Amino acid sequence: ERAERAEAGLQVVATDLSPVAVTAMRERTAGIPGLTYEVGDMLSLPYEDATFDVVVEKGAMDVFEATAASRFDPPFEVRRSMTQALTEAHRVLREGGTFFSITFAQPHFRLPYLTLPHLSWSVQVDTFGGDGGLEYFVYRCRKGERGSAQPVPMLGSGLTRRPDSAEAPTHEHMDGENYLLCMDL
Repeated sequence: ERAERAEAGLQVVATDLSPVAVTAMRERTAGIPGLTYEVGDMLSLPYEDATFDVVVEKGAMDVFEATAASRFDPPFEVRRSMTQALTEAHRVLREGGTFFSITFAQPHFRLPYLTLPHLSWSVQVDTFGGDGGLEYFVYRCRKGERGSAQPVPMLGSGLTRRPDSAEAPTHEHMDGENYLLCMDL
């Protein structure tokens, strides 16, 4: 399998915020061709635009949500971090590339972020597990294929984001607008 990967020219770059984790994984996987580990922050990825064909996030964004008292109405900092992480993944992804998010976060919690208007990708959700165990979800987002997914309202707010907003969903935009026109009834 390693030889096939090397012959195919497959390059895998794994990024982690922790230098300790990166060092440990470099030691653990030494000698595997095409695999490198780098220290990096998912809120400000150290890569050029359109660098990767595939970007995979496995549970990293869950860390942001874990700090919220309620997933139904997360604080601004959580919404901002979630939005920024997805914006960065979208930025480093090539046109036609795929972003995968593997998480326990159910669609009604994750889709409001994945369907933000500035993210030009289609979103497909696959569910695994269950049958007495925990379900987990794989979100597949194909860049350049917007699909039919409309922005999904944030739970707990009853409000839909403004379509021209590339920022995290917030309540602040309600000050100068007609409240009833923004309700998702």
